[in-house]
Amino acid sequence: MRESVDTPADSDGQRPAAATAPLLVSFALGFLFGAGPFSRWQVAVESAQVLAGTVEYPEGNAFFEYHLKAWTLLIQALAPWLTIGISERALSILLSGLMGGLSFVALTLCAYALCRRPLIAVLAPLFTLALFGDADQYGVIYPVHMIGTEHTYGVIGRAMALLPLSMLATRHKRTAALLLGIAPAIHPTWGAWSVLIAAIALAWEGPRSLPALKKLAPWFAAGVAVSVASLAYQLLRARGLTEVDPATQAAHLEAFFTHWDFHRRPVTMRAPGIYLAAASVVLSIVWLTAFRRDNSREAAFMHRVLLISGTLGFVGCAATWIPDLLPDIVNMAMPGRFLNLSIFAMPALVLGLLGRYQEYLAVKVLLLLHLAYVCWNWFFLSVLSSDRFGWSLDHWKEFLTIGTALVLARVFASRIPRSDRVHLLAQRAHAPALVVILLIFAVGILVSETANRKALFTSTPDPVLETARRQDGLLITAGAMQFVQLRTGRPLLLNVGALDQLSIVPSSGPEMARVLNRVYGIDLFNPPDEIKKARPGALLPESGRETWEARSVPEWQQIAREFDAWDVLAYGDWQLQISEIAQNDDFALYRIPKP
Repeated sequence: MRESVDTPADSDGQRPAAATAPLLVSFALGFLFGAGPFSRWQVAVESAQVLAGTVEYPEGNAFFEYHLKAWTLLIQALAPWLTIGISERALSILLSGLMGGLSFVALTLCAYALCRRPLIAVLAPLFTLALFGDADQYGVIYPVHMIGTEHTYGVIGRAMALLPLSMLATRHKRTAALLLGIAPAIHPTWGAWSVLIAAIALAWEGPRSLPALKKLAPWFAAGVAVSVASLAYQLLRARGLTEVDPATQAAHLEAFFTHWDFHRRPVTMRAPGIYLAAASVVLSIVWLTAFRRDNSREAAFMHRVLLISGTLGFVGCAATWIPDLLPDIVNMAMPGRFLNLSIFAMPALVLGLLGRYQEYLAVKVLLLLHLAYVCWNWFFLSVLSSDRFGWSLDHWKEFLTIGTALVLARVFASRIPRSDRVHLLAQRAHAPALVVILLIFAVGILVSETANRKALFTSTPDPVLETARRQDGLLITAGAMQFVQLRTGRPLLLNVGALDQLSIVPSSGPEMARVLNRVYGIDLFNPPDEIKKARPGALLPESGRETWEARSVPEWQQIAREFDAWDVLAYGDWQLQISEIAQNDDFALYRIPKP
């Protein structure tokens, strides 16, 4: 589990190979879950279609501009596979698996750094998945998804932020330095955040870290070289696109942030995720001060990482209350979401601390009781969808309780007289009990998610979308529709299901505003009240319906000539005054007749 540049083994003499198995098991589980019942269409594949040339756009299209200007190595790595004929569905499934594998390994490494117990470390991502099934509830302005989502960038970006930081703690230093250099190319903001946290955590160690840092510099430089090459390629591909003056970009950004965007609204400081992050910070402070002698070098570093990330994350949350005083680039980075790293790592932190004191019977029992409680509740509330026997308790209250119990156990457990017979029985039963809980989590999650029938690998293509695939030219889509380009291979007039592209590529704002006004009858600078209230970052499902259903054939023809877009994809219960090509309960495909 460690790859030291200064010593082949830590103070306890454990060799790196001894911790390889839990990493492999964790990645395999994460990939199995991600590519199996949690597989979803992946948004990164959509942009890869354009980069690969399998979907072609006309110049000046707002969505085309986003595809070419949004920088991430993920898109660049996916495009060649589409070029050689790998399907979008297959790539999405593989990317869903990679998302799970990276998230699982990052949490496993985090827990292992704290307790160095492989079985408990492997449990950490399963434990986290069971707790954060409702990711929208616990994330700060952004969900804390691990798998089972279409939003590739945020999940892999956060995993790639925690992964090298945990690697630094567990002595995989060369690999960590390489990944820190590459991380900004995976996700610029999360990558920059991980580099910042690593720099502060390493500086905390003072001059004694300098020899190791000098040996790591070439590895970090190699990673940076990859990022620079990736950025250079991106800029090369994006050259020649429409330039918009900064003042116009700023005006469109302000309108979007004010009326449309959910992710950049002020953070609610009483949100459940805030309490989880605060608990993470408090626990790390306690173990860096009162119980500092209990820490291995790896555990101390991991606590520093979580303390620094959590503290700066709260600074980011405070920044969301003064957006007018911040540069646009800071608001674009969504400073409030950085607290999610602490929330994401919180279950691994708690399990790691409980695993650290397994020589104490009280802590051993506390660990099993906590896992059994979560397992019981999760089984009834999530798997059986029944609250008859489950006890729904806010997770921040749960972690406050377990954290307090852990501190008390640490203080008093060593003073409790120990029965050798009881301790021996507990020792023999402990590992089997953990294995049983692990299997319950793993099998239960697989069964329950498979029953939801959301998995991409078991789904069948929609016949209306397949009909749309056989047509050509720009496609006009109804409000809130997402991944239509990905599922049809058709270029879109505008991706109205993800208008937050404006916050990433502000130069696309003027064309986006023109399409919204002309085709949907919606003003970017003054949208309807329901959009101002929901701030969905997209059109709502019913947005523009009244306009579309009232629009005459000549009016549709005028729009078609203006944008050279003759096909319209609406919802199945909409009734437009143009020719219907295909229809089912979900979608209706229309063709605008040429005059």
